[in-house]
Amino acid sequence: MIMPAARILDFSEIPVIDVAPLVGSDRRRERETVAAIASACQDVGFMYVRNHGVPGATLDALVAQAKRFFALPTAEKKSVAVEDSPQFRGYLPLEYTGNEGEQGKNLQEGFMVMHDRPRDAFQMHGPNQWPVAMPEIRPVLEAYIEQLTNLGLVVLRAFAVALELPEHFFDEHYRKPMRFIRLLHYPPQAGQRADNEFGAAPHTDYGCVTILAQDEVGGLQVKRRGGGWIDCAAHCRSAARRSPIFIGKPIGFRVALTR
Repeated sequence: MIMPAARILDFSEIPVIDVAPLVGSDRRRERETVAAIASACQDVGFMYVRNHGVPGATLDALVAQAKRFFALPTAEKKSVAVEDSPQFRGYLPLEYTGNEGEQGKNLQEGFMVMHDRPRDAFQMHGPNQWPVAMPEIRPVLEAYIEQLTNLGLVVLRAFAVALELPEHFFDEHYRKPMRFIRLLHYPPQAGQRADNEFGAAPHTDYGCVTILAQDEVGGLQVKRRGGGWIDCAAHCRSAARRSPIFIGKPIGFRVALTR
């Protein structure tokens, strides 16, 4: 099902794919859905996915907790500063340096949580940092991570079938995945920004699957092969409840999903 190079075209919009046949009990349209995903990955490189099975209430609870966390006093947020975590978990302050390197600065703050595992020889295994002032944030984030892990496996199985591999080919490689969630807050910016100031600087994602949840403000963009940017419309309040997903480099696909 891999398309020849001649079929790799530029794009002017991001396709929306209904993945209900992959997450529900009715699998009659599964082959059609996988074909649509393969086409989006190879001809476009990004896509929105709807009807993916993640309850709207789960995301609503996450957004509510994110708003509460970023509204905490700076001292409370810095009590779980990522710089104090050898496993890179916790609060990322406004204007932290990320993928943009020396190109500029991010006008955002974040909160990073990964899987809680005992420390061992692998440097990234270890505990998360949780704000003492918000004990309720932990179960909400952990529940969301579980939901999105399941969705990520659904996406990987679709990729496996599209690549003409056994459906569960990738499962064994993700028994202990390096999964993480990063809550992001983009404070309103007054006036003209400098050329090296971004909400999030242009970048490619690392890892395998990135699943994004947008709010109604939007701001996410994807770059066309021929240059220029396309807005990823915010579908957060739509009846279909979509979520953007990006697929990283290991599979050779790059995707964006909606909720």
